[in-house]
This record gives sequence, C-alpha cells and structure tokens, in this order.
Amino acid sequence: MNYILLLIVMFFGLTANTQPTKIDTTILDSTKVDLFPASWCGYWEGDLEIIGPQGTIQTLPIAYDIQSTDEDSTYIWAIIYGEDIVAGRRDYRLIVKDRSKGHYLVDEQNSIMIDSYLINNELISWFEVEDNLLSTSLSMKNEQLHHKIIFTKKSNAVESGNTIVKNDTIPKVTSYPLYNIQSAILTKKNTLSK
Repeated sequence: MNYILLLIVMFFGLTANTQPTKIDTTILDSTKVDLFPASWCGYWEGDLEIIGPQGTIQTLPIAYDIQSTDEDSTYIWAIIYGEDIVAGRRDYRLIVKDRSKGHYLVDEQNSIMIDSYLINNELISWFEVEDNLLSTSLSMKNEQLHHKIIFTKKSNAVESGNTIVKNDTIPKVTSYPLYNIQSAILTKKNTLSK
C-alpha cells in the first residue's frame, strides 16, 4: 500500500478485515454539545490579524455578537469587522441542524447556507466561493473565543502524484499554497448587542 493511501486509511480508522473503531465517548464529552451555542452567547471583541507568509498584513477590530432568539434552533451569529459597527456588521444566523451530530448551518440571510460542525468545542466549516477555498474555525478556550480562517486560491493548486512508482499506483494529490490566515482571540464584553 502506498504511503498516501496508508495515511488516508489510518486517518479514517479503516483497515482490511476489521470492524469500524468504536468512538470513545469520553472524548466527545468535551464538545459540550448540550451547552453550545447557548454557552457562547454574548458580545465578544478582539483584534483580527491578517497574516501572510511574510508576516502581518493588517490588523483591525473584530467582534462577534451571539444571542439567542425566540426560536430554540436559531441564534443571532453576527460578525463585525472594523471600527464601524454598522457598516462592518455581517448579520448572520446560526441554525441548529442536528445537535446530536454537531451539525449547524451559518445562514448569511441571502440564500447562502454554510455547513458547520462542532467537534471538540470547535465550530469548523470548509467552503469554496468563486476561486477561493476557506477553512473557518471558532472555538472556546479559557473563556475566550478563538477565531481562525485559512484562505487559499484554487487557481494556485499544485498537482503531484498520478503515476506509478515501483509497481505502486500513486493517486493524484492536489495541494494549495497558503495565501493568508485571519486570526483573533476575543474576550466577552458587557456591551449589549448593537
């Protein structure tokens, strides 16, 4: 078995002639799915750093306004970029799709719905828009929100593999050079939703 395929098999926990690995529920306990997203409600502020391979490109304020609504399965999930809290506000909603599976939707309220999954107290999304691939992550650590977006362009894709080496068929692998990262640590404020 070639190295790449072996890594894929190990990652998914699959081996020939064996039963699927049982999930250790003590690990899942740390997701606190019964507390999310209610336990994250509040107004959170921090500084967003946009970082490229050469270092910090830009720093600007960022805030999250997370609030419950009259519907148990819908939360205000606003992100505010910059100092202008009106013009910079992205007024999204977080919808509980399937709490038992950690499945949520970020509703941008313009027909865009982004699948998101809560794993180990971290809400993760992967999505593509036009030529861009984005991985987003928001997690709660030590009573702070940790925001991260990893960004690359599909047009920068680099392909390798797709050949035979020593009678071993090597699959095609596509990698994407890192374009930039957005990173912020936010603390809860007493400020009410704007």
